[in-house]
Amino acid sequence: MNNENQDKKWDYQIKIILLGSCGTGKTNFISKICRNQFDIESHSTIGIEFGVRDVIVESHLFRLQLWDTAGQEKFLSMTSGYFKNAAGVFLLYDITKKDSFDQIQTWLKMCKQYLDQYCVLYLVGNKIDMQYLREVNRSSGQSFAQVNQLLFEECSAASGEKIEDILKEMVSNIYQILMMNEIQVENPQSKSSLSIKSSQNTLNSCCI
Repeated sequence: MNNENQDKKWDYQIKIILLGSCGTGKTNFISKICRNQFDIESHSTIGIEFGVRDVIVESHLFRLQLWDTAGQEKFLSMTSGYFKNAAGVFLLYDITKKDSFDQIQTWLKMCKQYLDQYCVLYLVGNKIDMQYLREVNRSSGQSFAQVNQLLFEECSAASGEKIEDILKEMVSNIYQILMMNEIQVENPQSKSSLSIKSSQNTLNSCCI
């Protein structure tokens, strides 16, 4: 799970960012994906954290750059630099905290402001291992995702449940957009700001 293909040459490199309120589990979400680790005493992120994971989808090796930012109010005013060239966004909320779900609308507005229309948006309800504290029904997440045309799933960064399925569905959807030529190839006139780096250098350079 943890970059098992690290020694192989990747086919595509893509940037995926995480958005969500403080305490929704974004740091542990990335840690589970990249290192198969969960820190029960994880503290709030200050600034930006970064993780790398290789994954095979549709017989192609993707190198994922996952960006995690703090969810505090002051970071709602972050500049477009954090969003630049993102091909996908995970919008995380905590199923045990309704206010974190209500805040998704604010993060979604930022996505519409800063991101390309072809960027894949994935709504994720975290902490399903804590069902006894649930405040947000699964149906509420599904309805919000359907209305706003988002992918949707619930998961547990603690147990790892659904994490791999979510990750591969995200990358698969990004790849489908790529194959439909919605992401333009070396076209400076394109209105698309999405950027995916190919090891063959056939696509716009990515990420940092």
